[in-house]
Amino acid sequence: MKSTWTCGKCGGRRIWLIERYGAHSELTHGTDHRSDPFSIVINRGTRRPIPGWDARAVHVGAVDLLICAACGFSEFWARDFQGLVPEPEKGVHLIDATPERGPYR
Repeated sequence: MKSTWTCGKCGGRRIWLIERYGAHSELTHGTDHRSDPFSIVINRGTRRPIPGWDARAVHVGAVDLLICAACGFSEFWARDFQGLVPEPEKGVHLIDATPERGPYR
């Protein structure tokens, strides 16, 4: 959807874009609400389920949400993720399925 502005499911051309999409959460004190932007997080410490991420967590990038106004089909798109580094031991993998190019013929 992001490159064509057309829904891949129904062909709709009215697309909602929510930049730096966040999770809406209720604070424990009162009824104040806030939206925390989703980000791509690499935990540099021990693996722990959320909440309780180690203070050494590194935030890389953000997430945009696209929604088709006709059918509701949705896509997440990452932005500013160029700082990611493969760390298989921490569950961060770069899968490169690019075919190797042979000599020019």
